[in-house]
Amino acid sequence: MNDLVLITGAAGRLGGFATSALAAAGYRLRLLDLREPEVVPEGAEVLVGSVTDAALMARATEGATALLHYGGHPRERTWEQILEVNIDGTRTVLEAARHSGVAKVYLASSNHAAGFQTRDRAPEGGLPPDCTALADSYYGVSKVTTEALGAVYHHRFGIDVLAVRIGSCDEHPADERSLSTWLSRADHDAMILAWLGDPTPAYRIVWGISDNRRGWFDLSGTSIPGYEPTGDSERDLPDLVRQFPPRETPSTDPVLNRLGGSFTTVELGEFMP
Repeated sequence: MNDLVLITGAAGRLGGFATSALAAAGYRLRLLDLREPEVVPEGAEVLVGSVTDAALMARATEGATALLHYGGHPRERTWEQILEVNIDGTRTVLEAARHSGVAKVYLASSNHAAGFQTRDRAPEGGLPPDCTALADSYYGVSKVTTEALGAVYHHRFGIDVLAVRIGSCDEHPADERSLSTWLSRADHDAMILAWLGDPTPAYRIVWGISDNRRGWFDLSGTSIPGYEPTGDSERDLPDLVRQFPPRETPSTDPVLNRLGGSFTTVELGEFMP
């Protein structure tokens, strides 16, 4: 396969998942992060630097057919840090992509873009992926802005943009909330591969959440041909299920009833490790 895919944030967990999946599928890869990834597939090119560096991003996007943008702070930080890296950095990435003619851009958004949506007020069919943005933190604001920037670059320049409101994508989640918001690694990888194979440009916001029995999300509108989530935390995470057996979620419990969980209660701008 001759298609070149750029992955920002390639040294992180999700960037690492994507790197492994795309390398196995035969894609040529260019990996960018502040540090070199621990595992670099044979033939992959590595660039070390920040998504805020316009010259570096111009070099990174040159010749790429698709871009997976995971780069940025993954949790709450000060407003200045979020603005510089997550917001201005995403605009820098998208500017480089459009000038280099990148056809497809995957934006790692987050459930925290809608963190104040609540389980007890979700529609009967589940909370839709394009529900009203109710950010729960500065980090959540950056993801709302990421989605908005993606819309601008799709409608102005025709780039195929997929903004994924990712839940809890961890192979070994440890808390009760994850039984609702879990995204299996297999579903994460399958979504990317299906999207890369879809030739129709669009602007889409989708849930990055598996088909969990405890979920309260409408997954019917995923709108990526060839992709359907198959993971189910109730089946796939038996140890966590034994630790947290099913129960009725109190509407007064902010961590379990609010989509954003603990992000809705921390002090704005407080460092989250």
